Amino acid sequence: MKNTNKLKFIIALAVITGLIMTACNNDTDEGGSLTVTGIPAEHNGRHALFMNDSYSTGGLVFTGMISVNMQNETVTLPRISGGRVTIPLWTWDANDNIERFTGNINGVRGWVGIYANGTVTFDDVNDNTAHIVYLEFENIDFRGGSANITWGSGIP
Repeated sequence: MKNTNKLKFIIALAVITGLIMTACNNDTDEGGSLTVTGIPAEHNGRHALFMNDSYSTGGLVFTGMISVNMQNETVTLPRISGGRVTIPLWTWDANDNIERFTGNINGVRGWVGIYANGTVTFDDVNDNTAHIVYLEFENIDFRGGSANITWGSGIP
């Protein structure tokens, strides 16, 4: 099950990599986000990435990060502090332009990966050993592009 989930994570990243035609801006104030609370203290100062399972959303792909740099093939991730992190969410419009996710959708399955560094390469995300912790979350409900989950509800 865990390897299947990691494979889905890798496939979703590959889809995202293929769809991104422009780099994200750093305007993280407009649009949705995923807030994760109850993260164990040992992860404070580390960084988080979110990916949804597009099968649970009818093909809609969205991901959580601060920004992506296609030229350098890197992703910038938000920092965990005080046992919580708020991850800006991004998706793509019909012309493959990246934009903030603002949708309403129920029952989303996704994964949160914790990384030591705030900037990771696409290879790091695809590498099954680059993350420190990787948890699956089921039945996330998004309103206006945002949702809240607790660390304890994740499946290792």
